[in-house]
Amino acid sequence: MSIYTTRFFAGRREEREVPVLLYIRVTHFMTHILPQELKSLLEKEEVCLLDVREPDEHEAYNIGGMLIPLSDIILSHQKIPFNKPVVVYCRKGIRSQIAIQKLEEKFGFTNLINLSGGMEAWKKHL
Repeated sequence: MSIYTTRFFAGRREEREVPVLLYIRVTHFMTHILPQELKSLLEKEEVCLLDVREPDEHEAYNIGGMLIPLSDIILSHQKIPFNKPVVVYCRKGIRSQIAIQKLEEKFGFTNLINLSGGMEAWKKHL
């Protein structure tokens, strides 16, 4: 594939063909859920909750999720079910995204869902 560029050189217009290298990389697609949607989902079907915060954060406030801190997520991956949806959460939704990315890339999980905004959004909206 090529594109054409136009430039002016010494008062003359010059067009030339320039090759274009296309490099497309699909980085990472992740499923997200809003706090309101999660609340509704919890009422309707069995969902596993996974808290990737630190123990003190979990003790201070939690919504009943299994605690596996982000730093332990690789070593404790066998505790996470493959056969039902798992909503992963943290304080703001950043550590949970990191956890999901690690678990999907290393172990092939396909059932992980990130709680958008984490516990801060949960407290704010519910």
